[in-house]
Amino acid sequence: SNQIYYLSDETGETEFWSAPANGTADKARRITSDAQVLRYGSKPSTDGSKIAYTDRDQILWILNVQSGESRRVVQSSDGSAFDYPDLAWSANSRWLAFTDASSNAIQRIYLLDTEQKDSKPIVVTTDRLDSYSPGFSNDGKWLYFLSDRTFRTVQRSPWGPRAPEALLDKTTGIFALDLIGGQRSPFQQDDELTTVAKKAEAGEEDSPEDEEEKVEGKKKEVDETDPPRKNDYKLEDFTGRLHHVPIEAGNYSDLQVAKSHLYFTQRPIGLTRSTHLNAFPITRDPNGQEIKRIATDISSYKLSSSRSHIVMLHNSRPHVFEAKGSKPNLDNARVNLSGVEIGVRPADEWRQILWMLGAYIATTSTTRRCTRLIGLKFARGTKHCFQGSLRETNSTT
Repeated sequence: SNQIYYLSDETGETEFWSAPANGTADKARRITSDAQVLRYGSKPSTDGSKIAYTDRDQILWILNVQSGESRRVVQSSDGSAFDYPDLAWSANSRWLAFTDASSNAIQRIYLLDTEQKDSKPIVVTTDRLDSYSPGFSNDGKWLYFLSDRTFRTVQRSPWGPRAPEALLDKTTGIFALDLIGGQRSPFQQDDELTTVAKKAEAGEEDSPEDEEEKVEGKKKEVDETDPPRKNDYKLEDFTGRLHHVPIEAGNYSDLQVAKSHLYFTQRPIGLTRSTHLNAFPITRDPNGQEIKRIATDISSYKLSSSRSHIVMLHNSRPHVFEAKGSKPNLDNARVNLSGVEIGVRPADEWRQILWMLGAYIATTSTTRRCTRLIGLKFARGTKHCFQGSLRETNSTT
């Protein structure tokens, strides 16, 4: 997409806007005009036609960028699960993966078909172990995610002068879920079965599937970037379809799936907990299955919607480089911000802070009827206003 989507409170509400990526802000367009509470946690689809986002009421929404209408998906029963949601789109912008806390506080992953108006989220992970940070493969046939399934304490015994409890280290593994059924792991070494399959794909010999796909004597052309149709997903029984990525468990987070590599961060336990960015190739060759350190001491990173580039914050500076699994030259990848100027008005900044604290951050749609005040006016009557809201809330619950 050649548009940038962002949230702005220019109208007095947090609304979605779009603007050309070339910086012509005078052509900005307001997408929504129905905000009731603070919106955050947004993730645009790959083609830019939809935006998944959450709000202060812990509700997940799907926004149609063209019409400006939002569809309510689900409200989390957890009080903060959607404050920083894990959201991931498939390459064809049809499927959305997200996480939510179950009744026992375990994080689970759900899939949603956003093209079906009446579709409901389908849970795809267990309620016994935390699973999070989902990401679709480029062809949409696999769902990668992180899950805490290794429990090893570094304490030798519970006895000692301080009676130490168990200290778990390196609990997180990387897993791949077969969304089609019957697939071989993308990391399983080639054998005679895969050799036959590759010959069939190359056209050296026709498989039964190829015969069915022949139309007027020619094979159908299939775009490898198009995820399967809804009917191709088998979301009822996942027995035998979960595969472990051949990486030893560690302290991993923020998994993102590029075209040919898995990217994730790693942070050791200790007083100085530096975050490092790693890459792991999606390959069947066991000789190439090694973790590669991409960068050290990073603050955060994001994968582009095209899965081709990474933007990384390192030493408080943004860097952009290709997502090919190789270590970048940070000097060449650094984004030049020398021509950027930002105007700051302290009075306006303080007015904004007071307004945000009162009108949004500390409130939900229930209490906001009392606290929806603007600017410095919020400073007067704050205590009385909140007391009234609490009495009203308690009487209804």
